[in-house]
Amino acid sequence: MKITYEVVRLSSTKDMKKALNTCSSHLIVVACFFVPKFLLIVVTRIGLVLTLSARNGLIISSVLGPSLVNPFVYSLRNKDIRNRLQSILKGSAISPTS
Repeated sequence: MKITYEVVRLSSTKDMKKALNTCSSHLIVVACFFVPKFLLIVVTRIGLVLTLSARNGLIISSVLGPSLVNPFVYSLRNKDIRNRLQSILKGSAISPTS
């Protein structure tokens, strides 16, 4: 909350976008670590019984999630990679020299 408050207080829109861009990539990786653990706690408190496989899946995803997502998050910050991905998703022709 403190980071959000400080980012909103920035006077320049350019600085605000830069700070949000940096914070968002960090928050995605942190969320990949904490969300499975949070789900495990909430499901247990509600009273649902998870199978051993489901419980292990949540635990493993909290360990492997940040490691697997981190390269994608930070590579999408690169303008060339982002443009190439957009062209692939739009279905346009891709030339190796562009």
